[in-house]
Amino acid sequence: MYTYIIQTDDLSFAEEKIEKIKEGIETEYEVATYDVEDDGIYQIVDELNTISLFDLTKVVIAKSAEAILSLDDKKYQEFIGTISNFSSSNILVMVSKGYDLKGDKKERLNEIKKYGAYFEMNLRNISLDEYAKRELDSDGFTYKKENIDLLISYISSLTELHQAIEKLKCFKWDEKTINNEDINKIITRPLDTDVYELVTSVLKKDRKRVFEIYKDLMIQRVEVGYLLQLLINKFQELNNVYILVKSHMTQDEIAQTFNIKPGRAYYMMKDAKSLSLSDIKSNLEYLMKLDIDIKTGNVLNDKEALEIYFLR
Repeated sequence: MYTYIIQTDDLSFAEEKIEKIKEGIETEYEVATYDVEDDGIYQIVDELNTISLFDLTKVVIAKSAEAILSLDDKKYQEFIGTISNFSSSNILVMVSKGYDLKGDKKERLNEIKKYGAYFEMNLRNISLDEYAKRELDSDGFTYKKENIDLLISYISSLTELHQAIEKLKCFKWDEKTINNEDINKIITRPLDTDVYELVTSVLKKDRKRVFEIYKDLMIQRVEVGYLLQLLINKFQELNNVYILVKSHMTQDEIAQTFNIKPGRAYYMMKDAKSLSLSDIKSNLEYLMKLDIDIKTGNVLNDKEALEIYFLR
């Protein structure tokens, strides 16, 4: 029998690892899944010790496996006796969200490790950019720092980043290279990113791009009033970043200050260095006045008013 021990704070990683384990099995097999806390250890032990009806290898997945470390001595020894049976072709996959290694629990975990492979991946301890680089490097993909920064600027969690990288790998497997165009084609851009690009396009006076983004936002049925508030917020944010960049604040410091991703901070700093503070302020003042005029009834058609602003 062979045992795999997977400890992770992200079950999507465990599921991916289990699929890879299955891919490596050369014979036919059947899968049985249990939860140690709900089903108890004896059901798992019985499953592993019982010969398959069709003489197939059994892959037994034991969730909440951390509970094994707290079993009484009798149950624990029966479990050890089962996984130490080297004549069995069955496979046990233990999945744990974490271990409390007080007392003799650490000794038990070390003993279990003797009978198989141990994988630990606690995603909360890994930064987004480090994770992206590691995943792409592991399969020989080439990329630039700006590609990683753009990718993680679209992402809100490591689970989401993992899924995005898997999509990119799937579509670019033959070329083994990732660029910004690939990311924009394959990964769904968050609304916040579209609004930020709209702001920078306005400041760069790129009307064609302004109306392309504006049209996409209208297709997404973003209300004009809500879009106006988002524009005001982004101009205020860009104004603050401009000042902080002049104060020599680092990318990480700006990301922490605004509670944003490092990738977004990179692009905000890049734009702030290339834009005029007076342009940022004049646009912000215009939009704030427009917002007041709409709310007080001085402007009757808010959509038309916003489009006139884009044409200035």
